[in-house]
Formats: sequence, C-alpha cells, structure tokens
Amino acid sequence: QSLEVEDARRKGHNIFETEIIFHPMCRSKGPAAFMVMQRLNSRGKIIRSIPDIEGPDIDCAEAIKILLATHLDADQLRKEASIAGITAEINSRAFGVSRLVEECLQTSRLRERPDRDGSQGFEFKPSYARTEMLRVEASRVDSIMDLAGELIIGRSMINHLAKDLEEGAPKDDIVGRLFAASSYMERTIADLQKGIMKMRMVPVNHVFRKFPKIVRDLCSEKGKLLTLDIRGKETELDKSIVDAIGEPLSHIIRNSIDHGIEGPAYRRSVGKHEEGTITLSAYHEANQIIIEVTDDGRGIEKEGLKKKAIEKGLITESEAENLSDPGSLNLIFLSGLSTSETVSETSGRGVGMDAVRSAVDAMKGTIEVESTQGEGTTFRLRLPLTLAVIKALLFEVGQELYAIPVSVVTDVARILTDDLLTVNGKDTFLLRDRMISVIRLRELLNIKGENKRRKFILILGAGSRKIGILVDRLRGQQELVVKAVDDWYMKSGLVTGASVLGNGRIVLILDAPAILRKAVSNAMEGTVAI
Repeated sequence: QSLEVEDARRKGHNIFETEIIFHPMCRSKGPAAFMVMQRLNSRGKIIRSIPDIEGPDIDCAEAIKILLATHLDADQLRKEASIAGITAEINSRAFGVSRLVEECLQTSRLRERPDRDGSQGFEFKPSYARTEMLRVEASRVDSIMDLAGELIIGRSMINHLAKDLEEGAPKDDIVGRLFAASSYMERTIADLQKGIMKMRMVPVNHVFRKFPKIVRDLCSEKGKLLTLDIRGKETELDKSIVDAIGEPLSHIIRNSIDHGIEGPAYRRSVGKHEEGTITLSAYHEANQIIIEVTDDGRGIEKEGLKKKAIEKGLITESEAENLSDPGSLNLIFLSGLSTSETVSETSGRGVGMDAVRSAVDAMKGTIEVESTQGEGTTFRLRLPLTLAVIKALLFEVGQELYAIPVSVVTDVARILTDDLLTVNGKDTFLLRDRMISVIRLRELLNIKGENKRRKFILILGAGSRKIGILVDRLRGQQELVVKAVDDWYMKSGLVTGASVLGNGRIVLILDAPAILRKAVSNAMEGTVAI
C-alpha cells in the first residue's frame, strides 16, 4: 500500500481517509459495502479498507474505513459515497504528507489511532497473512504427487534432447523426439491442471446449509409459511466462488420471501396452498454451474416495475414503451429501484438486486430472471467452475487480439456487413427467424484501421437474452490463464482480464456480462429488444 500511496501522490491525486457509517436500516452489510466500494473505485482507487468486505467481520461492522486516491475533492467524495438506505454518515479528511505519510511509507496495514482533536483516524501497521484452510482428500493429493513425478520425467526427456542437439544429433531425429516430449508434457500438465482444480472443489452445500435458518427467521418475522427445498447440494464448485456466492443468494432468497411469497390468507383466497415453496438448486451445465432460486409466489409485475423506474427517473416513458418482457424484468437490477411501498430492514431501501448483479459480474457470471404473474419467479445464476483458467474463443478486431469465454458464445456466423439490417437506427441480424441486436466492437473499442466487408458475428447469450458482436477474424479456441488487469491502467469496463499466449502475445479477455448490459442499455434507448 505504501507504494500505491506514493505513486498516487506523484500523479497529483488527492488521498483521503474516509469513514463510511452504515445506515441503521442496512441489514446486509456485505453487499452494501460492495456497492459503496464499487462506486468509489470508479472515481479513484481504494488502497485499503477495514474491515475486509469479503471477510466475516463485515456483517457485524458499524462502519468501514478506507484509504482512497482520487481526483475528487472532499465534498464530491461524500456525495459519491452517499447511497440512500446504506450510508448514514461519511467522514472524510485529507491524508497528509507529514508524519503520517512517512509512517505509511514504512508500514503496510491500517490501524486506528487518536488524532489531536480526539477523533478516530487510521494509519498503517504490519499485517499478518490471513490463513485459509481447505480440506482435501488424501487420494487427490496422491494423484498430484504422481503427476509431479511425471513432470520430472518430462523434464529429463527435454534435458536429453538439449544435450543431443548440442552434440550434433540428426535434426530429423531431434524433431520427432521433441514432438513426442511436447505431447507427453501437454498430457501431464493437462492432468495436473484438472487435479489441482479438483483439489479446490468444494460442495456448494457449504453455502446452502445456512439458508434454512435465514428462511425460518424471516418467515417468523413476516408471518409467512414457507418450505425451502434444496437440490443438488453436493454439486462441486471452486472454493473462491463458493465463498463469494453466499451474499448474492441470501439477497435473492430474502427478496423472494419479502416480495414474492404471499401471506397464508391471501394464498388460500387465490387457491394456492397456504405454505409457499422456494426451491434452491444447483447443477452443472457444460463448463458452468447453474444455481436457481425459484418461488411459487405472486411473480413480478412488469408494469409496476416500469412505473417505479419512471417515477425514479431511471427511464423515460418512451423507453418503457419500447421494452420487451425480458427487458422489463431486467429493470429489477437497476440501482435505487424498489417496488416495496414501505421501508423495512429487508425492503424498500432501493438496494438489493443491483448489488446481486454486481457481485455476480465480479465472479464472471451472469444472472437472469424469469417470472409469470401469479405463478412465481426464477432467478438463475450462471457461474464459471473456476476463475483461474477459462476456455476462450480468440478473435481479432483490426490488429488487436481479444478473447471471450466459450461458455457465453451460443453461435458463430460469417456474414457480409451488407447482410446487416437496420431497425430503429441500430444494426440487427436475422438468426433463425429471430432478430438479434449487433454491436460493432471496432466502434465500441474505438479501433482504427481498414474495415473489411467480410466479418464474423459471435452470438452471446444468457438465457433468453442474446446479443451479437461483430469481429474481423477468428483465431480458434484456447485455454487461457486469466491475469487480473489493474483498474489504474485499464479504463474500459468491457475488459475483465488478460492472458499471455505461447508466442508472447498479450490477449485481452472481454467481459461478456458487461457487453450484455451494454446491449440492454441500448435496448432501453429504443433499439431492438433482446
């Protein structure tokens, strides 16, 4: 952190110590803190926060303290950090360049200290690494040990090849043996990768098992009768994702109980069983895991959502008229939108589903909603099995190389730009009797160069939502090791990471959910519904 502070100072940024006190009605503080941090990250760079918003202490915290480098002044910072129903008070002051900075440059963790005026600030002190335990079956560890031995054999093969080549062995013999060694190493590394991924896999029940108590407590509070049906609890998922999905699922279940499931008397009056049902299920689909939360409640009233969005100034009346049914349901993910008429600990504060979508996006996943009035609602999360390695489709736009996860690509078509249709002034493509909105990546990413007529369209899909992206050339499929890209250097919200190919070329990995959101935004501005 000390290097980041010094770097920010050199660039002329303001550095603030900021204490953000939670609103008394803010119950789910993990997602709330995530929203605040995401908003501030878009206006600068958060160097340090206490407590860790991904740690267990955030749920019982009354406030979070952050060290922020930004171009904003103190008043602008307080305005950006203020979110109705989440923040009650924001105390911000400049991080000075005197003794406190000198201490900061020598230490590495924020700690509380009293100021001259008696108020509480914070500074840095040495930190201790947070330990995480992962229970692994002995058979899986033994398998990794065996594969490590195979790698040693492969290394020995390559060493012998190098010596033979140095001694002038025949080229044809060396080439054949080199390909054999390469094939052997490729198989071994692939098996090693699978073995390590299996070591990190844990049952999703690690998260699911906490929900029965949440349901019982909330039903008792709301006076509702409910059965929670859990399916697929043995489905395995990468530990990092299992640790992250708890809060989003908790929000969805609370939302289903509060907004979806009706009271016993009303359910009897409409011919339903007085006891509602929420089904929480997990299953694998290709290289993704699908988690669904389904209730048999009242469903989502699309017209009511549109009306609330118009009242909040989130969309205009003309935009509301052009929305399709899926587009109307997606309004639920807009920040500040709530259909509840009263404010309580669980609803009416304008925070919830937008935090859920932000959390799912951070996991490189997508979320979709389906609802039938009077019958119920389903929220479907599509998550990758792991965040470390992805199978990606490589393509070029101009001279730039990009990649996108294969899991979100439903179709690939080769077309001429003349084949594109124009609807409401926007590009569209007819795919099996369905109109698909098309985004030109060359224009979206501001890439210069020759624009040829022959193109490829990649159809990205998440449930009922589909969007086409126009690219110049395809470069095949490849497994990529995902490397994070510092937000300080990457300003585009459409790039989620990067990777390095075998030839040393860098490829940027596009964020499919961000592109889908861009398409939804275009649809709400009057383009074709997706």
